[in-house]
Amino acid sequence: MMRKMYAVLAAGAAMAACSLGNETPEEIAARMRELETRAVDLIGEAPCASVDECRFIGFGAKACGGPTRYLVYSVSFTDSTALQQVVEEHRELNRRYNRMTGTVSTCDVTPEPVLGKVGGRCVDLGSAPGPVE
Repeated sequence: MMRKMYAVLAAGAAMAACSLGNETPEEIAARMRELETRAVDLIGEAPCASVDECRFIGFGAKACGGPTRYLVYSVSFTDSTALQQVVEEHRELNRRYNRMTGTVSTCDVTPEPVLGKVGGRCVDLGSAPGPVE
C-alpha cells in the first residue's frame, strides 16, 4: 500500500516539476515529439475535395524566430482548434528548449507552402511530387 502511495506521489511530483518549468531538455524534447505525433495524427492524410479546403500552420520555433516548417491540413478533415492548441504548446516548448540549450539558427525565413490538391489531398506544391489536380 505504501509503495503505491509513494509511486503516486512521485508521479505527481514529476508532473508538477514539468509544469513549473523544471524539466530537462530531454524531457522537453520528448514532449515535443509527442506533440508532433499528435499534430500529424490530427492532420491525417489531409483529404480534400478542392484546394479551397487546404490551409497551413507554422510549426516549431527557430531560435531567432519563425516556424521551423509548415504543416498542411484540410479544414474539412482536421479539428483546426485542436491542431492550433497542439501547435502552440509545441512552439512554446520549442522556444524553452532553444533557450535552455543555447540553440542557434541561420535566421533564414522558412517559405510558406504553395497549397494544392494532389491525389485528393492537400499538399505543399513546393515539395509534392506528381501532377496537380
